[in-house]
Amino acid sequence: MKTAKRIVAIILIIILVLGIVASTFGMLFATKADAATSAEIKNQITNLENTASSLAKRKVELEQELVAIAAEQGATVEKKVLMDQQIDVTRQEIANTTEVLQQYTLLIANQQSELDRVIEQEQQQLESFSDRIRAMEENGSTSYIAIVLGASSFSDLLTRIDMISEIAQYDNRIIERMAQMRSDITLMQDQLEISKSEQRQAQQLLEQQEETLVQQVDQAVLLLKELENQEEEFAAMLEYVEQQEADVANAIDRKIAEYDAAVTREEEERRRLEALAAAGKDYVDDSDFYWPSYCNIITSVYGMRTHPVTGVYKLHTGVDIGSSYGSKIYAAKSGSVITSGSNYAYGEYVVIYHGNGVSTLYAHMSERAVSEGDYVLKGDVIGYVGSSGYSTGAHLHFEIRVNGTYMNPISYYPNKSFVYV
Repeated sequence: MKTAKRIVAIILIIILVLGIVASTFGMLFATKADAATSAEIKNQITNLENTASSLAKRKVELEQELVAIAAEQGATVEKKVLMDQQIDVTRQEIANTTEVLQQYTLLIANQQSELDRVIEQEQQQLESFSDRIRAMEENGSTSYIAIVLGASSFSDLLTRIDMISEIAQYDNRIIERMAQMRSDITLMQDQLEISKSEQRQAQQLLEQQEETLVQQVDQAVLLLKELENQEEEFAAMLEYVEQQEADVANAIDRKIAEYDAAVTREEEERRRLEALAAAGKDYVDDSDFYWPSYCNIITSVYGMRTHPVTGVYKLHTGVDIGSSYGSKIYAAKSGSVITSGSNYAYGEYVVIYHGNGVSTLYAHMSERAVSEGDYVLKGDVIGYVGSSGYSTGAHLHFEIRVNGTYMNPISYYPNKSFVYV
């Protein structure tokens, strides 16, 4: 009976030891798999930090260019262009920092999950090790000497000594692994706190960048308002703006003619169907126009008007919509992007050709979301409201042209209510 009891105890000890070892290896392999995910996230953060460095360098260059022309007379156009470029760089910095914050959120969640798992496995391993010791106590085999003295023969004695040596080695390995695990946990906790600290720093940087953006937009607006008091220079600038607007109109007519000559109706339909499939849609109703903004406030109407400063009587070729800075701009109808670019008059702007001589223009964007050659569906986001180009505040300038003639955009929205200010 005593012999049987000893054999059971020995078998139980071996099973528990092997269980502890198996759980340890499982933990090590699992940590390796998850660590690759954290490494990928850290690599992405490094790439974003490199982008931030490039943007910071470009920002310094723009500041130096502005300083260089600060005292020049008649350089208002150049100053405004540089200010718009500064605003664009700051906007890119904000987008970059926002992405950094998102990556830190993923990294922290990943690190916390890894830490929680390792702590749980440490506890499980400790419990398994304690269970083995407890089992030896319950079976009266706590002492290795007792196991040796219980040998029934010399051969049995040698077997027991070998077994004790293996168990002792297992014990040492388990203790070493548990010590390493505790060290790893401490390191992971430190890394988690570092990530949280860096995330807080990124959040503070984002707030600073957003404040800088507001200041830069205000400075650009102030530059134009100051210019309005300098009639001679202002008149020269208006002439420059009007020439650029005319150049854009001529370019639109030319590109529409080229598009109609190069793209068949079958090709246009194929592009439309591909865009629908990519968007997961079966149909888009293009029988009417979609309002390009969430805002229905019209700050400047279409039509002839006398400029309040210069007294020049001229056509305002579209409507100005009082949308907030950074808000989405939507395609009024499905069609092909024939222009996605920038100039001093319109700033960042996009032109969409809808076929049958109909085109729409969206100007003064802070950011363009489409490129020339893209096919967009009615209601797609094509950019974001800004104050680039000849603009005295955040708004969307929206034009509709039919066969080269400017039309009143409001007339295409008979069922929509507007507020005029």
